[in-house]
Amino acid sequence: MPPRPKTAFVCQQCGFQSPKWIGRCPSCDGWNTFVEERLVAPPKGRGLARATREPIALDAVPADAEQRL
Repeated sequence: MPPRPKTAFVCQQCGFQSPKWIGRCPSCDGWNTFVEERLVAPPKGRGLARATREPIALDAVPADAEQRL
């Protein structure tokens, strides 16, 4: 069974969104102004491309002596 599409109820007067239908809009006080609309999911990307680096040996990493608090 495919997943159910996500919807939201949007006020046609002010654009307020609610996950459930409510009779009166809390933003503009309009009655029966909500219409159910399908939410469009953002396209799934591959994420951030990371630069690949070769590992460095621990003895090659400089150890700077800094004062600690």
